[in-house]
Amino acid sequence: MFHVKPKIMELYFRKVLITFIASFFSIYLSSQKEGRLSLGTSLDYGTGRKFNNYATALYFNYNLMERIRISPSYNYFINTDNASLKTFSLNCHYLIPELASNLFPVLKNHDVSIYPIAGFLISSSGSNKNSCFVCYADGSTVDKKFSSSFGFNFGVGVEYKIPTLLPLLRDMNLNFELKYQISDSYSRPLASFGLLYDF
Repeated sequence: MFHVKPKIMELYFRKVLITFIASFFSIYLSSQKEGRLSLGTSLDYGTGRKFNNYATALYFNYNLMERIRISPSYNYFINTDNASLKTFSLNCHYLIPELASNLFPVLKNHDVSIYPIAGFLISSSGSNKNSCFVCYADGSTVDKKFSSSFGFNFGVGVEYKIPTLLPLLRDMNLNFELKYQISDSYSRPLASFGLLYDF
């Protein structure tokens, strides 16, 4: 774990996010026939011994092959105990459509895929901007600490294509993911409920 200035880290995360958004849209535009692109959002909940909090996430799914896809995502966790947490993840999924129907025959005629998840994450955490890290009686303060750490994700996900006759919802999918995150500063499970749109 290392410490950097908050403004520098904020700029770093913005540049990383903008770079990945631009790169994946360029991949989509240049090779529409080779892969499928999905844009999604999710509500996440992380729980652990040190802290529990909710997050909103934005992510892309791009199929490199029929069953293999990469999924970069950006999570913003709602502040808890005067602390903020943001993570950028790059995961890989291996889609197994037939597994769901084999395990649960009732899903045989439904478009459900189960997929394992593996990838890495970069997280940044710090004290709330509206509170001081250490406050003294004379009004002086100690600069807020801001740290970044590297870690890994692994877990499993389920994706369900919404059956509908409405044109707007024809390419919509629901998904649920359960991941375990391991990093320098924390290790905990993370559950995600998401909605994504296929382009």
